[in-house]
Amino acid sequence: MKVPRTFVFVFAQWAGLGILSFFAIHIKHPLLFKVREWEMQWVCGGGLALLMWALFQIGTRGRYRQRSLERWGMIGCSLLVLFIATGNSLQFYFKKAVVLNAPEDQLRYLGKHFVVGYSDEKELHPLIKRGGIGGIFVTRRNVQHKTHASLRKEIQRLQTLQQTLQQRPLFVATDQEGGIVSRMSPLLTALPPLSSVLKGKPSPEELDTRVTQYATIHGRELAGLGINLNFGPVVDLQPEDIDGFGHSQIFWRAISRDPHQVAQVAQTYSQTLQGYGVFATLKHFPGLGAVEEDTHHFTGILPASREQLENREWVPFQQVAQSSDAFIMLGHVQLKAWDSKHLVPTSSKIVQEVLRQSWQYEGILITDDLNMTPSYSSPGGIGEYAIQALNAGVDLMLISYDGDQYYEAMYAVLRAYQQKRLNLQRLAASQERLERRIAMLQKSSSIEPISYR
Repeated sequence: MKVPRTFVFVFAQWAGLGILSFFAIHIKHPLLFKVREWEMQWVCGGGLALLMWALFQIGTRGRYRQRSLERWGMIGCSLLVLFIATGNSLQFYFKKAVVLNAPEDQLRYLGKHFVVGYSDEKELHPLIKRGGIGGIFVTRRNVQHKTHASLRKEIQRLQTLQQTLQQRPLFVATDQEGGIVSRMSPLLTALPPLSSVLKGKPSPEELDTRVTQYATIHGRELAGLGINLNFGPVVDLQPEDIDGFGHSQIFWRAISRDPHQVAQVAQTYSQTLQGYGVFATLKHFPGLGAVEEDTHHFTGILPASREQLENREWVPFQQVAQSSDAFIMLGHVQLKAWDSKHLVPTSSKIVQEVLRQSWQYEGILITDDLNMTPSYSSPGGIGEYAIQALNAGVDLMLISYDGDQYYEAMYAVLRAYQQKRLNLQRLAASQERLERRIAMLQKSSSIEPISYR
């Protein structure tokens, strides 16, 4: 049966309006980060085009003339799309303005808890000048079309600005695990996954030698660029199933299924990096090896019992944390054996009872990216999630994929501080931990890394 051209034309208009509505509702959403530069132009341009066409149809007769209800419906819906898009965009810029004009003492007090990704270094200048961040995240988009020398100079400029105004260095982080997660390659040496050191079943002594050689490449090259924090090694235990993990791909990133072997490799790797003034990061606590969901998009559930966790998943985390100054990254996972209501980064019970008290861990806890769906789409959004994480005793909030979300989070955190909703005792303890690591960074600046000219 031949479909009338009028029906196809009308359907195309309403389908286009539906697509525009999606973009309007999700303006400034991390999901649309890759089209951030054009999303508002697309919505406004498309909305205005549909609006003008509907207005043109009024009083027009012909084979494509719509019924009165359809015409006015299209006009009303087009105006609504434009209103929603404009409103959401203005709301973002309002929050951004509030943050940038917040009392400087408050912004400096809270800003040191945030590590932020960026596309252009100029985006960071107003934040650094006002003390609004504690660190930056460098990834593949920051190294495209750049040489070692140009990227090093960019990082140096940001560090100079930070230290001139704030008298403390920035954490400069990246995600250079090796293998499929090597955000700085090919600018830096592209190494196979860290699990490659286990090929041929080497003796413990040979294994240490291999790991040291591997980590030396990472440590020298990262330090040579001015990067002082690496989000690796992955100490999640390797799952038995290759499939079912989305683009987390833990099977390919993990070192081994044997927790003691993972601990040995991760310990040598972390200590070697530290020798070059680069902090390692153990990830992703409480362990993603037994989590079936991809935590980029879904809330992970770790069903293991306390005994299983202590005897397997937590062995590498605990052993390496006790023998190095490595950070620990907290995954957006629900640990039912301890807290069935909160995800790990927002759980005071897990952070305080397990990590701070039971393990006596006084190192730095950093969240996985808050742009991930479990945190961004949690009740109250990214801002409330950050508040709960700070109140739980987490030290750093990572906002790496879409740096604009910093303003959403900081706006909420500033309001919480002004409303006395932040746990000042835990904030003070967190800031002491951060200052200890900052002091270590300042001492490590005398280490001679590989240099790029």
